[in-house]
Parts: sequence; structure tokens; C-alpha cells
Amino acid sequence: MSDVPPVLILLALDERPWPLRGRAGLRFGSTPLLIDQLRHFYQLGLQRVVIITDADCVGDLAALAAPVDFMAVSVIAATDGLSMHLPAQTRFYIATLADVVDPELGQLLISAGNNEPDTLHAAIHAQEAMTDRPLIQLVTPQYGAVLDWLDILHIGAYGYERALTHLLATQTVTLLTYRGPWVSLAQPWHVLDVMAHYLARIDGQTIATSAYVAPTATLTGPVIVEADAKIYPGASVIGPAYIGAGTIVGNNALVRQAMVLDGCTVGFTTEVARSYIADGCDLHACRVLDSVFASTVNFSAGCTTANLRMDRGVVPTTIHGERVNSGRAKLGAVIGEGAFLAVDVLTMPGVKIGAGAQIGPGVHVYTDISDGQRMYIKQEYVIIDPPPRQI
Repeated sequence: MSDVPPVLILLALDERPWPLRGRAGLRFGSTPLLIDQLRHFYQLGLQRVVIITDADCVGDLAALAAPVDFMAVSVIAATDGLSMHLPAQTRFYIATLADVVDPELGQLLISAGNNEPDTLHAAIHAQEAMTDRPLIQLVTPQYGAVLDWLDILHIGAYGYERALTHLLATQTVTLLTYRGPWVSLAQPWHVLDVMAHYLARIDGQTIATSAYVAPTATLTGPVIVEADAKIYPGASVIGPAYIGAGTIVGNNALVRQAMVLDGCTVGFTTEVARSYIADGCDLHACRVLDSVFASTVNFSAGCTTANLRMDRGVVPTTIHGERVNSGRAKLGAVIGEGAFLAVDVLTMPGVKIGAGAQIGPGVHVYTDISDGQRMYIKQEYVIIDPPPRQI
């Protein structure tokens, strides 16, 4: 039996799922996902973590992790020589940043690893087919096998899946089944699944003392309203919902089963339903349905994210030029940081719009728009003069 805690290897690969800038800094409340995940593993008794990410993300993740004082943190690129960062003669707990689970899974794995320290244990979900990537976490004592496994991660597409296949094929594995919540942020629209997981944790209503809730506004169900937020007369917030610091929910606006983070404006008569709205977004007399907005998106008056197919089928979307099944019956748009959508823009279900893109008035968006692109309609006026008046 071993009482020495394993070293956590936290995989943060393919960290920029377009059109989002990255997973690690996404906040589902007041704390970035990376910090939430590290705190989760620290509460399981882990004391050291090696975060493995893409080479161009090392600086960003190191900056995010810099305030962490409860664990020893190293951030390295997947292409680096890993042996110098991983102490020999130790056990490893291998997980991914993208997988959000309850503590029960870690307790299951660590307990099994303590009781059988020379055995590789893998936890899988009872409903393995519920996402498009393997749901698995590992506790392993095989140092050499771990190095071989990590060397495969950065080679070509599907490195994570191929590395798992290699490790499980070359080692004797004891499989453990986990039946609790397990949501995976593999694709950008999976933000909605992770958001729902965090919203489900809200217990009752928590209203900051500096927040303003008008007497004629209504809060229903579990709701958090952060400091200096303002909810004006006639507005309705239906939980579970999160309203961030300094955010304004205007007159007669409706926010339901959604997260609206800090410094946003949800203007007069706007509806935000089952959507994730990051910091500094401006929404004006519009409809945001089953959508993900990165920070500082402007969604002008009359705009709508269509979220339902006419045949009520599963919404497809495009990834790397290929149409894929989103797994969602309702899916609006995923819109990148700083995009500006002018009045009366309509996005079709499953559309993605890149950071800094600009969509002109009245456009119906049927296809993905890349970062920085501008899309507008060429319009021809026909003006007919009335016939001369008869005298």
C-alpha cells in the first residue's frame, strides 16, 4: 500500500478550439477553468502537477497558473523532453483539462492505486459513447510507459486517442467504472455542457450586497448575482443562472439557464437562453439561444441566433472543413472574441464566427466566417416615382 500522492499530468492539448481562444481561461463563474481543475485535484490530495500543452500555449497557461500557491506547477510543451520534468520512481495521475468530473472519480482511482501501487488503473465512464472522445483517467506506476505514451501525444492528429490505445495495449490495466457526471470540453459548443454542469451546482440565491435588483424584477430558482450588477425593472432571471460583476440586465430582458459574465449589457427586451456570454459583451434587443459568445462580442438590435432545424434533427456544424454531428437538438452560434454583428443579423444553427469578424446589417449567415473577415450584403435600390398628378 502507498500513501505517496501521485504526480498529476494534466493534458491541455489542442488548447485553441476555434473560434475560442482557449479552454484554460474560460470562466464558469469567477474562476478560470484551469484554476478550478487544479483545485479539484488538490482537494484529492495531489501536490504537484505537470501541465502539458501546445508550444504556443505555454506562456498563456503559465500566466494563468502563476497565482496558484497550493500546488507545485510546471507548464511544458508536448514537444519538450519530458523526462527532466517527471520524477522517476513515482506514480502518475493522468487527466485532461477538458474533462470536468466530480471528486468521486479521483477518489476511486487514488484509492485503487494506493491499494495496488504496482498496477495501472484506468477509470472509464459507464456511458462511454456519450462524447466524441475517450472519457478516461489513469493512475499508473509505469514511468517508462508514461514517457512512451507522452511521446505519442504530439505526433499528428488524434494523438491523445492513439496514445491511449498504445498505453492500454502495452500494459496490464485494471478498469474501474465511474457513473457520476463527466462533461468534456472537446469542441467549442461543449462549453454549453460544462456551463450546465457548473450551473447545476448553484444552491439557492446569492445576491451581492452591492448588486441592484429592482423591486419589479424577478429572480426565480437558483441564481448568483455578483457585485455591482444591476437588474432593472421588469427584467426576469430564471435559474439556474449566473450574472457576473458589473453586468446590466435591462428593462424587460429575460435571462434563463445561462451564464452572463462580467461587464456585459443585456439590453431592453433581450432574451438570453441556455447560453454562455463571456466578459464585456453588448446585447441589444436581440435573441441569443443555445449559443457561446467569447468576450466583447457586439450583438446588435434585432439579431437572432437560430437554434432549431426545421426537421427538428440534430444540428450539424463544420470542423476542419468536414460536417460533423454536434449531438445537440438545439445549437445556435459560437462567436469569437470582439466580433461585431450589426442590426438584424441572423445566424443559422451551428454557425461559427471568428474573432474580430464583422457582419453587416441584415445578413443571414449560413456558413462559418473566419477571424477578421467582413461579410455584408450588396443591395440595389429601386425607386419609382409616383405618376404625375392629374390637374
